[in-house]
Amino acid sequence: MAVVITLLVCGIILLTLEAILPGLILGVIGIGCWVAAVFISYTQMDQMTGHLTLLGVLFLSTGGFLLWLKFFPTSPMGKVFVSTSSVGELGPTNQELLGMTGLTISRLAPSGFAR
Repeated sequence: MAVVITLLVCGIILLTLEAILPGLILGVIGIGCWVAAVFISYTQMDQMTGHLTLLGVLFLSTGGFLLWLKFFPTSPMGKVFVSTSSVGELGPTNQELLGMTGLTISRLAPSGFAR
């Protein structure tokens, strides 16, 4: 049981560090720790312990992800990573053309032409 708890705690620590040190390696190792904990609890313990470990891992991962989505962008560390600035203007450039009809010369993608 101590091995399973150790793997679960190591997984939590590694996934928390993944938010600070991006690179995907710590996150993959953390998820691997959780998978190993579930595997060991099913193979070396009874089925009920395996089910509870799997349920705990699913609860921790879902709850942790939702908390990360809610609090990380507004945290001091998240403000370093999340950009709030915009480049260019979002409105139309030629106000006199609004509401007029025209003929398309090419496909109206962002680089399309109209007459």
